[in-house]
Amino acid sequence: MPLTAAQLVFGPVSGILEGRLGARVPLMLGSILGVAAYVVPAISHAASWLLLLSAALSGIGIGLAQAAMTNAIIESVPPSQTGIATSLNAIVRTIGRSLGSAVLAEILTSHTGPHGIPAEDALHHRILDLRRGRRRRRPGRPGTAQSNDRPHARQEQ
Repeated sequence: MPLTAAQLVFGPVSGILEGRLGARVPLMLGSILGVAAYVVPAISHAASWLLLLSAALSGIGIGLAQAAMTNAIIESVPPSQTGIATSLNAIVRTIGRSLGSAVLAEILTSHTGPHGIPAEDALHHRILDLRRGRRRRRPGRPGTAQSNDRPHARQEQ
């Protein structure tokens, strides 16, 4: 709810800022707030209000950046190419959302508990694995450690 409400409120604010200061200001503010939305739960997620704050920051960032981005795209192409440019923007956003969801799901399921539920520190461990150059361990694959934390996983043959 905070994400949607913030987008609803800050989409028009983006238009006002853009009219006065240009598209760069709401784009930069939106990007900074988007990063902050991910930093907050990375630092601490012990209280519910921190997650609500993260969702609100994300909504504000998206509200500011998306409206400004669309307007900046429209202004930067000839009128005959506006449809193509905005369509390409929509396609790239859709692909990004799809890939982002898939990558996050892979990261979280790489370290699961005994019932297949991602461990709280799964994201932290997976990032450390990736930084060390380790690939995801899959049970039953020759040359890798057997994973006892995913008993329901299908064994590869």
